[in-house]
Amino acid sequence: MASNKTGIDNVSAGPGRGLGSTLLKIVAYGVAGGALLISGAKQLGEALLDKQVSDYEKLEAQREADKEEVRRIMENDPSEQ
Repeated sequence: MASNKTGIDNVSAGPGRGLGSTLLKIVAYGVAGGALLISGAKQLGEALLDKQVSDYEKLEAQREADKEEVRRIMENDPSEQ
């Protein structure tokens, strides 16, 4: 009668039996994480672009208002009359 001092119940399973499924899970998590990262970067880029467009439109509106103010001041300048 053989004794089992090592505590191994099933010797035929071997140490690499669950390795394939573990590696597959790691790859799946990597792909999912990469897709999530790309999605987040795309959303961040779109948000930054929208902010830049908004800031540019505000700047253009301010420039136009400043030009109009200069025209108004120049029309009412008494030194030109």
